[in-house]
Amino acid sequence: MNNAKLVKMKDSDIAWLGGIPEGWRIKRLKYIAKIQTGGTPLKSDNENYSTNGIPWIKPDNLDDLKPLNDSYEKVSEKGLISNPIISKDDILVCCIGTVGKMGVAGCDLTFNQQINSVQFYEEINKQFGKYLILSSQEEHLRNSQIVVLAILNKTKQSNIKFPLPPIEKQDAIANYLDKKTAQIGKFIDDKKKMIGLLKEQKQAIIHQATTKGIDKNAKMKDSSIAWLGQIPEDWKMLKFKFLYKASMGATILAQDLIKNGKIPVYSATESDKIFGYVNDSSVILEKDDLVIPARGNSIGNLMIVKEERATSTQTTIYAKKLRDNKNNIDFIFHYCKSLANHLFEYEVTAIPQITVGQVKENPMLIPPVEIQKKIVAHIKKETSQIDIAIKKIEQEIELVEEYKKSLIFHAVTGKITIN
Repeated sequence: MNNAKLVKMKDSDIAWLGGIPEGWRIKRLKYIAKIQTGGTPLKSDNENYSTNGIPWIKPDNLDDLKPLNDSYEKVSEKGLISNPIISKDDILVCCIGTVGKMGVAGCDLTFNQQINSVQFYEEINKQFGKYLILSSQEEHLRNSQIVVLAILNKTKQSNIKFPLPPIEKQDAIANYLDKKTAQIGKFIDDKKKMIGLLKEQKQAIIHQATTKGIDKNAKMKDSSIAWLGQIPEDWKMLKFKFLYKASMGATILAQDLIKNGKIPVYSATESDKIFGYVNDSSVILEKDDLVIPARGNSIGNLMIVKEERATSTQTTIYAKKLRDNKNNIDFIFHYCKSLANHLFEYEVTAIPQITVGQVKENPMLIPPVEIQKKIVAHIKKETSQIDIAIKKIEQEIELVEEYKKSLIFHAVTGKITIN
């Protein structure tokens, strides 16, 4: 930080800010920005959504400083009647769930009710403003109320206090941080590309083992399926429905969840993520049953049930193991994950989804159980070093992210001087 030096500070009397430079003001967010809450156009009316519509952003889409230019679901002109629209460089902040998570609009877009937009007034440099919001993520969370999910209401968000330097200082800080975060961003992107290559290598090992086996001298036969090609001669082909009973998950809404329920509810959007808890459900899953997200951008992100009792939501397909299914669950998991693009193929529409009927008819390649165990052991051995390498790179990224967070905070609160 060659152009940084200590400056004379004063106490801001605000816990999260600490000291700020003399001459800087303190302003509540509502006095420097317009805040709006998003919405969800009626899902039962298909005319509210269109593949050529405006991007409709949800919390999963928010990605720090990276501009948001697209989304899986898009809202038509009709659907926009009751939804706010924001423009390039306006800010989005999640206020339900992952409170404080933010994104930056890269084009005109709209957003759902979990998100508030922050549109800074002319007295604020928009680039400086985005760093202000990014530096305040923990303050957003501190102001939220946590019941089942963290919730920050619009009034409390609007009353969060921010430091405000003169406009020329905002410009200098924004320019400085733009350069620094671009450098950091490139470093992180390069590291993520390395992770991507390692994951591809791991995927190739798993795909080879689960579709061709680990015996290089094994006799092969034609599977009669183009994307499977040749398979070992003594392996069987069975449809998924002969191994598992599959159906849609239970109808469970956010308001049905309780904090300390007896039955964990598997999420439809995040791998191995528990959505919440209930005390009763029409669908009861057991250890080693499967949960398959069936809608949105997590389609086919297979999960193994790890608890003795669990359930899943109506946007998933559950698969209960049939009694005579003695197959190794880890082999089944590796097979399905490695072939997810084929087994859980879907059309790209406003709301992409797969069906129970589709899953039931999926071809499952089944080697003898002893061979399955050997394949699982082989995969573990061959991919363990890859996993270690990925973990190391992820830790490097985490450290750099922490540095970026600290740099932004110290810059926007004036604890370093930017020339």
